[in-house]
Amino acid sequence: MSNEATSQDMIREDVLKYLYERYKKSRSVKKQAVSISEIKKALKPKGYKEQDITGAISFLIDRDWLKEIKVKTKFFIKNRLTEGEKITYRISDVGVTHFEGPSKFLSTNRFSGISITNIQGVTVVGNNNIVRNEYLELFRELEELGDQIRSSAQLSDDDKVDLQNDLDTIKSQLGKSKPEKNIIKIAWGNIKDKLGKVPDLAEKITKVIALIKIFSG
Repeated sequence: MSNEATSQDMIREDVLKYLYERYKKSRSVKKQAVSISEIKKALKPKGYKEQDITGAISFLIDRDWLKEIKVKTKFFIKNRLTEGEKITYRISDVGVTHFEGPSKFLSTNRFSGISITNIQGVTVVGNNNIVRNEYLELFRELEELGDQIRSSAQLSDDDKVDLQNDLDTIKSQLGKSKPEKNIIKIAWGNIKDKLGKVPDLAEKITKVIALIKIFSG
């Protein structure tokens, strides 16, 4: 992973950690949520740029690690009553799981009836995806590749659907105690074939190749 990617992950981790501490210390649900200005103020001693903190918050919301809360408000500007919107952020159940580990209260149709707490060496990521810890970095790179694919103007909608299905195939293997190497190879081969003519994705593909090669044997 590049230094840039590592530094961005550090900012995301610090944002998440601040909101997790807020979650633990708050005496009411309402107190768990804070404004973006409060987050920036809390992390100011670390020397982060405001735009980096904003980007980290957006990323964590997209991944369901944070919840964005919007509340309509009324206030006066020059003696005129004006309607507006107050936006705050709090850590989600996914974010809490990041710090506390899988919970017996994890509820999802895919894993209902399974006690995740009995399984060693797994992490719950994003929308209740179960991933083996040794494949966690690969999973996250595949998630980011999926984001780039969906926003690419060089791919048709049909290609995007096919690519997303192949990505999901690979990610589903990363939660297994013994991933099926042939399934991963075929799915990744399909992805590389389709993305070979999309230069904008070359850097991300290179990162994934470095991590996914453990399944080439």
